[in-house]
Amino acid sequence: MCHETKEHGLENSFMKVKCPLCDISVLSKKSYYDHLSMKHAVSIASEETEFASFQEFSEWKKQTERKTLSLYVKKCGSYRTSDNVNRHSLVCHRSGQYVSNSKGIRRMKIQGTNKIEGVCPSSIEVTEAGDGSCKVKYVVTHVGHQDGVRHLNLTEEERNTLAVDIANKVPLQAILDIVRDTLSDSMPERIHLLTKKDLYDTEQCNNLRSEVMRQKDDGISVEAWVNEINASVNPCVLFYKPQDTSSQSHPLLRSEDFVHIIMNNAQCEILKKYGSDCICIDGTHGTNGYCFELITLLVLDDMRQGFPCAFLISNRSDQDVLSLYFNEIKTKVGKVRPQVFMSDLAESFYNALLSQTEEPVRRLYCSCHTDRAWRKNICIKTKSKERQVETYKLVRSLMQERDVVTFEHVFPLAPEHLVSDPVTAEFGFFLQ
Repeated sequence: MCHETKEHGLENSFMKVKCPLCDISVLSKKSYYDHLSMKHAVSIASEETEFASFQEFSEWKKQTERKTLSLYVKKCGSYRTSDNVNRHSLVCHRSGQYVSNSKGIRRMKIQGTNKIEGVCPSSIEVTEAGDGSCKVKYVVTHVGHQDGVRHLNLTEEERNTLAVDIANKVPLQAILDIVRDTLSDSMPERIHLLTKKDLYDTEQCNNLRSEVMRQKDDGISVEAWVNEINASVNPCVLFYKPQDTSSQSHPLLRSEDFVHIIMNNAQCEILKKYGSDCICIDGTHGTNGYCFELITLLVLDDMRQGFPCAFLISNRSDQDVLSLYFNEIKTKVGKVRPQVFMSDLAESFYNALLSQTEEPVRRLYCSCHTDRAWRKNICIKTKSKERQVETYKLVRSLMQERDVVTFEHVFPLAPEHLVSDPVTAEFGFFLQ
């Protein structure tokens, strides 16, 4: 009993090795082995062997884990000694105490935790020499748990095989049926307990749930997609500048700027066909966590339906970036002069268009932006609530009026008529 906690007069929390069969903690591994022998009649068996290479050791380890239904993981990182020898320490994955990382929010699994709230003596000590040969000391005896497949993890080879099937669009239920059909009268393995949760985890670890997400890091994922598209037969990326880079051909772009212009061949043909009629451009704000803006250029097709022809994703929407946008489109499509150009109230869209093409015959403002500006100006310039409602009804009716005679009757264009009606006069003042 000289190695036990009480005889040393030390608290359990300061001990290094805890017995899973009782509440005793001891100071060292040797003391732990003595305690198991004297108190629990457990004899620790070990064996030593050598391998010509680390690869041979890895194969032996896989076979041993498969045979004993166990798993050995690194207790800590490998280290190199002064005589150029690498040492690896592997312990039974059931060894240790359970520590929750979810602050108690998640419920415990039905099967319980893998940890046995103590130390399992089974371990593998590997000494790797400079020539690649390995000496292995293998402690065979397990204590504190029984062999079982339910606490094992899928091997790397099994996960890779499942990932290939998932990437090939094999239905998840079909994968489960195929795996369970391999079960025979022999001892079942961990793969035979495969669940859809395992398949979902494999999808997430290998980024197989999304067709466009290459990496968890968005910057790396986008750049991988751009490189893949540029190497394809029909690339659709007209221009790409990631953040934290400089552009020699466009010195006006800053290092922190992100500019991504996309147009495929079908969009190019549609713009060539309908671009001389009407071109609309608008941006969407606040749709992502990077403060990037999506600016879409679209045309009206023969059905008078809007068809998007080019996309710009950027952290800037000023005239410099928009001029680059229109210039790349002109390089791809050729010179296009629309009869009608529609945008929001910002002058940057129109000025950028004029820098790359001729002035359109008509310029229109988007109705939703115009309506928003009217509401704001009416509230500023008209203090009476009743007059605000009356003025807004008038401007909305004028916006929807298509007959010229009726429009001029409601709102005469001659300045001397502005004072004939108080509401019309106020409306004329508001439009100025």
